[in-house]
Amino acid sequence: MVGRAMTHQDVLTFRDRDDEDIAQAALNALKRNVWVPKETIKVEVEEGWVTLEGRVDYKFQRTAAEGAVQHLTGVTGVSNLIVLKTVVAPSDLKVKIENALRRVGDLDGKHINVEVDGNKIILRGVVSSLAERDEAERAAWSATGVWNVDDQLEIAA
Repeated sequence: MVGRAMTHQDVLTFRDRDDEDIAQAALNALKRNVWVPKETIKVEVEEGWVTLEGRVDYKFQRTAAEGAVQHLTGVTGVSNLIVLKTVVAPSDLKVKIENALRRVGDLDGKHINVEVDGNKIILRGVVSSLAERDEAERAAWSATGVWNVDDQLEIAA
């Protein structure tokens, strides 16, 4: 069977896919993603633009929620307004990150200084490679309560 060419009305119908349909597809995508705490995320859709709101414990959950909906049919864009909710005492946060750095096998955490400014982590020091730098940043992000990581690590020449 030969298909017919799409008319202007067909394009409008597809583009104007009901925002409710897109919202339902977004909710389903979030439910299927094991990294997203579904009960804490609210989805709104207006003219195909998805807005995510809510509170999560980890940055990877925020990123996973956005990734789950950004490529759905009919989605024209995503505003990720999800915030990180966990607040941890700075001293606890510093200890958690230093412990995480020690657990990473390929990382010499002795040359990394961890500073805590509220929920922001500042990494300073010298590492031997870009891979080591990435591992240090991942270790910092893995601690509960981290909202921002300022990676000021230098790579040794």
